[in-house]
Amino acid sequence: MQVGKIDESFSQTKPASMRQAETQSFAALFREVEARLQLPPGLVEAVARAESGLNPRAVSRAGAMGLMQLMPGTARALGVTDPFDPVQNVEAGARYLRQLLDRFGGDLRLALAAYNAGPGAVERYRGIPPYPETQAYVEKVLRFLQEKPLDTTPVTASPAYGQAADLTEAFRAAAARAYAEVLLWQAVAGSFLGLDSLE
Repeated sequence: MQVGKIDESFSQTKPASMRQAETQSFAALFREVEARLQLPPGLVEAVARAESGLNPRAVSRAGAMGLMQLMPGTARALGVTDPFDPVQNVEAGARYLRQLLDRFGGDLRLALAAYNAGPGAVERYRGIPPYPETQAYVEKVLRFLQEKPLDTTPVTASPAYGQAADLTEAFRAAAARAYAEVLLWQAVAGSFLGLDSLE
C-alpha cells in the first residue's frame, strides 16, 4: 500500500515532459484498442480516468489494480500477467467492457454499472444497482466521455529505440522511457528521504 502512496506522490511531481509523453502514449493506446474492439471513441479513456485517474500503478482498497482497476480474478480470467503493465491492463479492461456491452445489448449505462458493481448486481436489480458509488460512477464516466479527450498527438518511437512497427511498440517504448524517469525520481527521493527501499 505504501508503494501506491509513493507512486501517487511522484505522479504529481513528474516533470511536464514526462506527463505529456505518458499522456500521449495512453491516448494512442486507448484509440488503438477502441478501434480494434469497436468501442465508442473515448470510452476506454473515460473509464481509465474514472477508475485510476490515469495512474498505471493505482491500487484500490478492494485490490483493483492499474489504469483500468482490474480485480485480480478478472485480470487472471482475461490473461493478464502484469496488471501494472498499461498495455495488458488497458487491453484486458477494454475487452471486458466489450463483453459487458455485448452482454447488456449495447446499453452503455448498464455495461458501466456492471464494470463497477459486477454483472451479477446489474442482472439482480435489472438495471443500475441502487448503490450510490455505482450510480455516481456511471455518471462520472459519461461526463468524462463528453469532455475533451487526451492529447492525441501520434506517438512514435525515438530513433534510439528503433522504429515502431505499430502503436503498441511505440507505446511500450514511450512507457519504458517514462518508467525509467519514475525509477530515477524514486531513487533520488528515497535517497533524499533516507529510505533504503520502497517496500
